[in-house]
Amino acid sequence: MGKSNYQRKIRRSRCGFSLEYNGFIAVNSEEAQIIKAYVLFSEDLPLHRDYLDEFEGDGYIEVQARYKLEKGENVIGFIYVLNQKI
Repeated sequence: MGKSNYQRKIRRSRCGFSLEYNGFIAVNSEEAQIIKAYVLFSEDLPLHRDYLDEFEGDGYIEVQARYKLEKGENVIGFIYVLNQKI
């Protein structure tokens, strides 16, 4: 696991019965905020993708994203963002 910075915006969303959760949304570069996060590195993660999708539920979708790790390295990974279609 490593620390990273991710450029998106956090917004509150309602999922299920009046439950409120924060989630990432895609925005243009002028609106983007630097969000500090942890990145999980695992070769086994693809084996558990269906479980993770079920855990996150319909309120979130998985998208590919660019991250900047704490040591300055740029990497590409996946993140769950708010599903703005529901």
